[in-house]
Amino acid sequence: DGVDGEEGYAEGVGNSAGGGKKKRVRHPKLPDKPTDFQIRIHVLEGRKLEGNNVSPVVKVSCGNEFHKTSSRKGTNNPVFDETLIFNFKERPVELFEKNLEIKVMDTEKKIRDNVIGMFNIDIGTIYYEPKHSFIHKWLLLTDADDPSVGARGFLKLSLSVLGPEDDPVPSSSDVSPDDVDIESNLLRPSGVRLQAATIIVKVYSAEDLPQMDPGYLQNFKSLLHIGSGQKELVDPYAVVSFAGHSEHTEVKWNTQTPNWNEQINIGFRFPSICERVRIQLKDKDKLNADDFIGTCFINQSEISAPGDTGFLPTFGPCYINLYGSPREYSDLPDKYEDLNKGLLEGVAYRGRVMIELETKLGSLPDEKKETISLAQQRKLQSFQRREKYVLFAMFQSASM
Repeated sequence: DGVDGEEGYAEGVGNSAGGGKKKRVRHPKLPDKPTDFQIRIHVLEGRKLEGNNVSPVVKVSCGNEFHKTSSRKGTNNPVFDETLIFNFKERPVELFEKNLEIKVMDTEKKIRDNVIGMFNIDIGTIYYEPKHSFIHKWLLLTDADDPSVGARGFLKLSLSVLGPEDDPVPSSSDVSPDDVDIESNLLRPSGVRLQAATIIVKVYSAEDLPQMDPGYLQNFKSLLHIGSGQKELVDPYAVVSFAGHSEHTEVKWNTQTPNWNEQINIGFRFPSICERVRIQLKDKDKLNADDFIGTCFINQSEISAPGDTGFLPTFGPCYINLYGSPREYSDLPDKYEDLNKGLLEGVAYRGRVMIELETKLGSLPDEKKETISLAQQRKLQSFQRREKYVLFAMFQSASM
């Protein structure tokens, strides 16, 4: 006399990477009598919540009980790091049929239309997972009335259902990096599908790059038959990263003004939780680890618009300046390398790179890299005109 169920099914949610297939897992026999259970929801953060100047709060309901986090003012990417706890004493067969309703709400709006997005999951689905938990999962939030309209944002949390003698699974408070690959870690409602999409980044050229190699390395590179002619002490290539995926151009040897004319195609699922496209210029080094020249970011929210009259992320062609550590070369390790990696705000100009970006829906790319045609390269000439300017500065006075 118990809930024998040697096998359980994860109902109601699908994984974007696994095509929404149901999981078949084994679980222990449970008593058919009221049993103590605790449900823990560690709400970590939200990303790309719909709306302007929203003040989100997360409300979790189960049966007649509900708990909610404190609100975060004026942000579409809130960090909560709060744990909500429900305690029940019920028969497992009855408890596992209950639904956990997770809503993200805007405290600045009226009650009847303040729901930004929601996600539903039954408690049995969580319990039948390994260790009875989903840890650091992203939820795809949908419209409460019509889930088919698409994503309303993303919410990261950990869910655990603890029965007798179950130990809680640790859930750290780390905030996910912007370029994390969430497609393999996303829970979405059944029937809601993400569109295949490709972000196309055309890397044309760069200029004004600083010296990155010491002069004596030219002798070694000559022996290795790397490069020829005058040495400009930098061997640059570009790395484009988005949604946990990275591709790079070929290396251009011995030049401070490289011309790559390469198109990089990165496939992802739209809408993506990731906001920034990262572009890094690096210096190839055969003898040591490659050095970072500079890093720039393109925020998708700044080059796109939502709604029926909106447009997909589109940018350029345009030069983007790179900033990082001081340009002066030193044989000593660069103690300000984090500036060149984009981890901190740069303090000195380190060159610029010509970039164009567009987004296409409907399919994933067949080729990860392509060569930009001569016709497209000619169109770029109008964006590379140069004019002379004079900077005038006058010092009026000085005093101690």
